[in-house]
Amino acid sequence: MVFLDASNSVIRSATVTRHIGLMILFLLMSKTALGCYSSSLSDEINFRNCQLAVQRDDVEAQYYLGFMYHYRKGVFRDYQKAREWYLKAASQNHSGAQNQLGVMFELGQGVLLNYKKAKDWYLLSAQLGDVNGQISLGWLYQYGKGVDYDEKEAVAWYLNAAKQGSAKGQYNLAALYQFSTRGNKDIAEALQWYLTAANQGDADAYLRLTELYQYGGDVPKDLVKAYQWAFIASKKEGFSGEKAHSLIKEPLTEAMMNEGRYLAGLWLESH
Repeated sequence: MVFLDASNSVIRSATVTRHIGLMILFLLMSKTALGCYSSSLSDEINFRNCQLAVQRDDVEAQYYLGFMYHYRKGVFRDYQKAREWYLKAASQNHSGAQNQLGVMFELGQGVLLNYKKAKDWYLLSAQLGDVNGQISLGWLYQYGKGVDYDEKEAVAWYLNAAKQGSAKGQYNLAALYQFSTRGNKDIAEALQWYLTAANQGDADAYLRLTELYQYGGDVPKDLVKAYQWAFIASKKEGFSGEKAHSLIKEPLTEAMMNEGRYLAGLWLESH
């Protein structure tokens, strides 16, 4: 009679352990393939998760590896590797990767600065509905970088982003209407888009509204509303009420400040 209980137990234990290990690895890879990057995890863990996920040719993981090499998240900055991973994802119509390639060419990061190539990548991204690509493309047209100056084209791309709920797109659209040098100035439109951006928490929009209501002109001068937005700006940035007061250059009565603070309080409660 041969007694194999002990050895069989060891063999079976090792086999079970190996299978459990493979199952855990499979689950980890499946999970990271669905989303290897999480703001709740450290950059180092995100980087390792995405390294696992790219073994399954996951396009999101390719994008995020590029992003982490690009912006030094959990790994040393390496523009060449960032570009390589972005290209892999971009070739699969990943709009975020296409946008980031545009950023690299616009800023000359690891490549020669080239606005025309930046425009080509931004256009691909924008056509897929990426708000950052749309905003960047609008900026190129607004300032004539790699393309002819064309504020109407800039408005069109900013508007696409704004209608998707992008506060940055809304702010840029408002700023173009306010400061247009090519016949597209429209302060009423600027005011409405600043208000829309402000309602989404855009800090720059708070300051623009403070200015518009303070100095008047095409917008009726209203020091109470000016103080309201100055107060909101100071609160959102963690400053005291004195900071809000310093943003208003004209004398304010106590009644004006009280009303402005009251309006600001109502807005802050709902936002």
